[in-house]
Amino acid sequence: MTDDAQWLAHSLKGSATDIGAERIRESAAAIEDFCAKANLMYASEAIPRLEDEFQLFIEKLETDD
Repeated sequence: MTDDAQWLAHSLKGSATDIGAERIRESAAAIEDFCAKANLMYASEAIPRLEDEFQLFIEKLETDD
């Protein structure tokens, strides 16, 4: 379970880097680090921040012309 979560966070971090979503990359990196340390409690607590960063990124995309 931890390995899967770490791999997903790592993949998301790379994708966020590719599209210039720095705050999403930072959030995914934090989750990846927590998973690497087998600290799933902190990883799960970091997910709402990641969700917030996704929402902010989407809103920015929708408002940019």
